[in-house]
Amino acid sequence: MHWQILWQFLLFLNLGLSSNVLADSTTDHMTDATVRVLCVGNNNKIGTGSGFVVGNGNYVVSNWHVVECTANSGQALILLDAARNSKVKAQVKAHDVDKDLAVLRLESSSGRPAVRFAGIRSLDRGDTATAVGFPSVADTVGGSAAFSEPTMTIGIISRILYPPTNRNTTTNMPRRIQISA
Repeated sequence: MHWQILWQFLLFLNLGLSSNVLADSTTDHMTDATVRVLCVGNNNKIGTGSGFVVGNGNYVVSNWHVVECTANSGQALILLDAARNSKVKAQVKAHDVDKDLAVLRLESSSGRPAVRFAGIRSLDRGDTATAVGFPSVADTVGGSAAFSEPTMTIGIISRILYPPTNRNTTTNMPRRIQISA
């Protein structure tokens, strides 16, 4: 459930693409824009999750539950390269507990590209969806080099859920996008 929110943002980049060449370059870009987020608690317990770069490379969006240790003086870190132990400190600038989202500001640039989002109105049921991230189940194999390599799962948009009709609402934007990835 928690991953679904982050993955909804991550999948927009890879939706509705008709060319394999474009899809390959887009998934490469998304892999580069996806980072592992660490949260080191006061007891030195480390939590981990996924995030994606936004803005000019100085911001990352992740799940609040991944960086929740910062509420108790823990430290959020963005792991850029596990093999080189390259990481950047990050500070939570905004979060929403109910939506399980957090925006982190990095102390220095990640050097990574920001995600590019597809237009939401161009999405249709059956379009290809690619989810990129760091599911914890994948952490048990592969060593430190694999710790920096995100997992990619391909599926389809199986349903687009719109909000109930509201006469005070002037937009008809989707509320949720269900994917099989």
